[in-house]
Amino acid sequence: MRCFLFKGIRLLMSNCDVEEGININTKKVIYSILKEVQAGNEPKAVDYEMEPRDFVKIAQIIKDEGYLKNVAIAATIVWYNHAEITMKGIKYLEENSLLSKTYKGLKELRAWLK
Repeated sequence: MRCFLFKGIRLLMSNCDVEEGININTKKVIYSILKEVQAGNEPKAVDYEMEPRDFVKIAQIIKDEGYLKNVAIAATIVWYNHAEITMKGIKYLEENSLLSKTYKGLKELRAWLK
């Protein structure tokens, strides 16, 4: 599907022919976005101290992988206000359940991502 760089790290999603995988911080961002949408919140790039274009790239991965539905994406903006987590998104959360032990929500997000 998609391969691109995020903060110097090559991202790998479905069928990408790059050997490197997603780094832990990217997995954490995806995990956090899914948890926040599941809780009825609308995460923003500023919450993650990310450039809007990088946040859009991760949102596109989430949408392409089918973790969320009803995500609206523009060049530098993502709208999660009508987004819903899918069964595939729930499975992602379950497969990364170790992250739930340390994730405390958006208030403590910046420290958690370090």
